[in-house]
Amino acid sequence: MPPLGKQLTSLLRRACVGVTVTLCALCMVSPAFAGSIVWENLGLTSNTSYTSGSTASDGGVTMTTTWSTVTDGGTFTSGDFADFVTYNQGTTGNHSGLLLMSFYNSAKDQDDKITVEFNFDNAVTNLAFTLLDIDDHSLDDTDDFIEVYYHTGDNNWINLAFQTSYWTAGSEIARDNETFGDGWESDNNSRLTDTETTGNLAIDFNTASVQAIRIV
Repeated sequence: MPPLGKQLTSLLRRACVGVTVTLCALCMVSPAFAGSIVWENLGLTSNTSYTSGSTASDGGVTMTTTWSTVTDGGTFTSGDFADFVTYNQGTTGNHSGLLLMSFYNSAKDQDDKITVEFNFDNAVTNLAFTLLDIDDHSLDDTDDFIEVYYHTGDNNWINLAFQTSYWTAGSEIARDNETFGDGWESDNNSRLTDTETTGNLAIDFNTASVQAIRIV
């Protein structure tokens, strides 16, 4: 799958005023087929909502994307974007064309969050994708925090942060455990430029079988 860059940041720190993370293309292999789902090749219009329940297919594999939001009060909006999960053609993490998760909340409340799930019709191997531009910006009062989970078909969700052989973090990213989650956040109090890659998190499951991915 294409990178989920910063705009796709559903897991930006849930305790912050603003959050964004992006996902770029997904590549995967099913028992009989190989394919890549690339956001920028799906014919989508930039800054339009990616509707929950949308499907995309390639190489005999179909992926269904669902998402939902949770808030316990106060202002909770998608900020400058059409929805909480959108397709965006802009450049983030030095990649153009991505699925973006973004929200702004009026209170620093870790209970406000977006959850996105990618479910495959059959379990796949060699699944690989990138989360883009995990950073923060003190002037905007934003701090990116993200978690990733997966399961192999048994609905037993596994926190990817503890499976260190499946991910490689850029130099600006740090592992972080909070009372509300265990994942990754920015390791620097600075905002990365659109072409910097040090805030990217590359994920590659190699030969492991994956049925679904959850990003929080």
